[in-house]
Amino acid sequence: MDVARSKLYFADVSNRRVRVVDLSSGVIRTVAGGGTISGDASDIGDGRPATSAVFSTHPMRVMVDDDDALFVTDAHQNRVRRVDPVTQVISTVAGNGAETFSGDGGPATRAGLSIPHGARFDQWGNLFIADTRNHRIRRVDGVTGQISTVAGTGNEGYSGDDGPATAADLAAPLAVDIDANGNLFIVDTDNDRLRRVDASTGVMTTVAGVGAIGALEDGVSAHEARFGRLRDVVVVDGALIVADGNNSIVFRLDLTTGVIRHVAGTGTEGFSGDEGPATQAQLHHPYSIAVDEGGHLFIKDSLNQRLRRVDQVTGTISTIAGSGEKGLSGDDGPAFEASLSC
Repeated sequence: MDVARSKLYFADVSNRRVRVVDLSSGVIRTVAGGGTISGDASDIGDGRPATSAVFSTHPMRVMVDDDDALFVTDAHQNRVRRVDPVTQVISTVAGNGAETFSGDGGPATRAGLSIPHGARFDQWGNLFIADTRNHRIRRVDGVTGQISTVAGTGNEGYSGDDGPATAADLAAPLAVDIDANGNLFIVDTDNDRLRRVDASTGVMTTVAGVGAIGALEDGVSAHEARFGRLRDVVVVDGALIVADGNNSIVFRLDLTTGVIRHVAGTGTEGFSGDEGPATQAQLHHPYSIAVDEGGHLFIKDSLNQRLRRVDQVTGTISTIAGSGEKGLSGDDGPAFEASLSC
């Protein structure tokens, strides 16, 4: 999920589409995906309009760069794909389609990825990819297009704190974000931890989580926290905003104090609370999050089949897309009446 220029982009996962909500008009439409699978398995629509592209069953995450190009992690086709902002033509920018690990030191388009999920750009135009089943974080150089590993050994596990990130073990990392100084934050999902790679030293540390599943208490210290399978992270003003899927909570971790506070969700899965305080509203497996320039929080409330917004000033939550019915409908109409399968 990403928000740019008053538009909210999201992966409508089971519908194999990327859709966008115009936050000014409230209208939803499809901007990528929806193509018909042909007899040629290699024909995924590259080089054609994005709305004729074929995605796998799980186009997982989307983001928009400073030039308004749209990027999609096409997980089960083991690629990252790009939609040109002018021509609307789609192409592959990372991954050769094979579910494997290969290609470090060469062009990203020739590299093997394994079910990539989250991806983000840093301020210098470098692309960081959570190469989930390779248990690595990969980096595509914004100038040369070459790919490298910046965290993870490829072994699934937990190790390596206070040493080089490339010598540390990760377990199915799902998401990444980068702060203004280039420090990398990793959702180390199956380790139930948040980890950090220092931009200057390349050293890995754990910033939150004891490595055990459990209910997430409000006000707990980051180093005492138990999580319920973390899904996404966004760096905002000296803090991390994090989606905790199985706890059905979105929380804020203050990186100075190390204290965790709930910002949305009660910890009980369900749907309730619109037009009231977000901390008293129920969510059901929040999967992706985004924050706009005004500080408003957007949540893909995935098993409620809705997109929700938390007002930065009032803390009030509302639904901006999705009727709650699972399906595919509503393009070119009001987003809150649309069926989603996200």
